[in-house]
Amino acid sequence: MKLLMLTVVLGSAAAVDAQSLTPPQIEAAIEAGQSGRERQLYSRCQATAGFLDRVLVGPDFHPDAEHFHVSFSLTPGRISSLAAAAKRLYKPYTPAEVPAALRTLAVFVEAEPHQPAAGSSYTVSAIEHVVLKSQNGVVVQPDDFKTARVEWGAAEGLRAAPNRASVRFPVGAVRELPSGDFDVVLVTQGGERRCKVGAGDRARLFGGR
Repeated sequence: MKLLMLTVVLGSAAAVDAQSLTPPQIEAAIEAGQSGRERQLYSRCQATAGFLDRVLVGPDFHPDAEHFHVSFSLTPGRISSLAAAAKRLYKPYTPAEVPAALRTLAVFVEAEPHQPAAGSSYTVSAIEHVVLKSQNGVVVQPDDFKTARVEWGAAEGLRAAPNRASVRFPVGAVRELPSGDFDVVLVTQGGERRCKVGAGDRARLFGGR
C-alpha cells in the first residue's frame, strides 16, 4: 500500500513540465528517503568507456578500468536522497530544509568517480561536461553543471584532478527524447564515459515514452 501511495503522489510530479512540487509531493519524497525507499526514485548505472570495461571485474568486484557511479532521478529522488543521508547521520530533514532549487521539477544526474583499488593501473580523468543522448543521436544539454574535486584525487599526469559532477536538466527536454533507452554521457579529459538509463527505469521514474 505504501508503495502504491508513493507512486501515485510522486508520479503526478512528472505530469507537467517545470511545475512547482506541492507540499504533499515534497513530504512523500522525504518519507521515502527516511524509510529506506529512496532507490525507488532513481536509476543507477556505471559509466565506462565501453562494454568490455563493465564485464572485466577487478579484485574489488568493480570494473577493472576507469568508471563512474551515476545516479539519475527527478527532483523527488534528489530530495529523498538528502533525507536518507540526514537519517544516516541521525539528523532531521523537514520540508523547510528542502532548498529552493529542489522545489521545482527537473532531472538530476550525480556522477561520482570510483577510487581505483590498490595496485590498479588506471587513472581517473576529470569530468568536463555531461549530456543525455538518445539511441538515434538526440542530445539534451544541462541547464546547470557543477563539479567538485574528490578528496582522494591526484592530478599526476592529468590537466586537472578527478572530480564529481552534479548536473540538472530541463525535464521537458528529457521527456521529449525518442522512446526507449538513452545514455548518460560523461565527457572527461580521457574521452567519453557512458551508461544507460533503460526504458523500464524511464517508465518507472516519469512515464517513459
